[in-house]
Amino acid sequence: MRQGADYLKVKNGILCRKIPDHITGTQEWALVLPKDHTQKVIQAAHSNPLSAHFSSRKTEQKIAQLFFFPNMRQKISNYIRSCKACQLVKPIRKSERAPSQEIDILADSVFSDISLDFIRSEFPMTKRKNKYIINRYKNKKQIMEQTFTRLVEITLRSRQRQ
Repeated sequence: MRQGADYLKVKNGILCRKIPDHITGTQEWALVLPKDHTQKVIQAAHSNPLSAHFSSRKTEQKIAQLFFFPNMRQKISNYIRSCKACQLVKPIRKSERAPSQEIDILADSVFSDISLDFIRSEFPMTKRKNKYIINRYKNKKQIMEQTFTRLVEITLRSRQRQ
């Protein structure tokens, strides 16, 4: 049975916890945060413009140099998983990608396989009132030729057809 918690200490009326050896920092003791301040500290350590939206591990190391609170790793991880800025730039993992599927690209007859690219943008209107670009591929050979030669057949249209 333990006689006392040697990893906890009250310094000047403030509860502190000994910082573990694997955390690098200049302090020996970390402030034990009240429950209502944990979210503010995580937000400051992760979402502050000077924080650069680091990963859970780096954010935890940064916070652990000065503060401690129960379930720190889980709370930091949950906050970062819900960070909108991080979600926008997070790369898609291989397990999250849609599975590749084999498709049949051989046409049954002439013109039964036509591909079109519609480039919708506000292009300037020409003298003949054209402003849309449609890129047509009539067959597999033409798609291959345009892929390798980078030549594009462009047809201008005056209005968009519904």
